[in-house]
Amino acid sequence: MKNKLYINIIFLLMSINLFSQNSFKAVYKMLLEKNGYSPTYYSLISKDRDSEFKLIERIIPEKVVSNEYTGEIVLNTETPDSIQPVIRTNFKQEKIYSYDFITEDDGKTYTGYSIVEPITVKWKLGNETKKIDKYLCKKATTRFRGRNYVAWYTEEIPISIGPWKFHGLPGIIINITDNTNQVSFLLEKIEIPYDYLNNTLEVIDSEHAISVREFIEIRKNAKIRSREFFKKKVLSKLPRGANIELTQEGNNDIEIEF
Repeated sequence: MKNKLYINIIFLLMSINLFSQNSFKAVYKMLLEKNGYSPTYYSLISKDRDSEFKLIERIIPEKVVSNEYTGEIVLNTETPDSIQPVIRTNFKQEKIYSYDFITEDDGKTYTGYSIVEPITVKWKLGNETKKIDKYLCKKATTRFRGRNYVAWYTEEIPISIGPWKFHGLPGIIINITDNTNQVSFLLEKIEIPYDYLNNTLEVIDSEHAISVREFIEIRKNAKIRSREFFKKKVLSKLPRGANIELTQEGNNDIEIEF
């Protein structure tokens, strides 16, 4: 009887661990310099061999921000939540499928694109540790898409997953920040196991997906046309003969090299 009970306990623990590995929901806070560090919250839902990273809430930055010393005015485009990027990771195929949007007329209309890429993040594990909240975390570093990142992960939650496109560490990522502090993700909470029965993951058209490089080229050309559209729109409301100069924005997107 004792041996049978011992075996049942082991089986139960293995079942719980297996279920935990395949069903959980985490919430990450993302801070980007390009958005004025306004908090954006994403859910990371794992279901079997799939995960989904999707917007759940954001604090919209001020529409107009002016610099009283330089006179420069920054206009933040108001984009609806419905066109925020969605990222699906298929660990069985070792591929990331994204759905993202591009505008050519300063946000008047948007076109959606399906994008596919392999999982390519390569980590260098370090010996340094520190406590974040209640978790003992270990340090890892990587260079990905033109940025150098420091990640802190915990083996106390042995799930090899993280926010956005970051996967492959021996535990879940608690915090990850690039060395310029322009990009950061912080784990806010996690629910294990997660009842995903009433939550279906987004369906992304993988058959017609384009590469990241193709998407970036399309977006680069669309930005040029969108700037011209914006300039004409502003000039149409100014007195005849007026002119404006648009400052070329730096590349502070999350991905800056491909």
